[in-house]
Amino acid sequence: MSLSSSQVRQSKGDKKVTLSITITYEDGRLVTEEIDLRQFLIGRACEADIQINDPGVSRHHAMISINKDSIIICDLYSRNGTIVDGQELRRAQVTVKSSTVIKVGSTSLVLKLV
Repeated sequence: MSLSSSQVRQSKGDKKVTLSITITYEDGRLVTEEIDLRQFLIGRACEADIQINDPGVSRHHAMISINKDSIIICDLYSRNGTIVDGQELRRAQVTVKSSTVIKVGSTSLVLKLV
């Protein structure tokens, strides 16, 4: 996993929101990071905020947006789709509360608001 150093600016008075991401790779490796981006891109591309080297992941696979009490996941017309809590998500968005499991390609991500 590669996290970029850029951060989306918060409006004055916004509460800082941190997201814990645990990634499980196909080979069983686990990586956990905490980030405080408000919006970030998941994909294989070098400009992705979370870069996943998995052939089943599109260059620009999904966009994640967070606020103080929810996570919004938007599939970006990826070739293989995005699975959110066991449900396939294609070309749409869904809002989940506090914790969710996302599968992109053969890689799983657990997102938790902390």
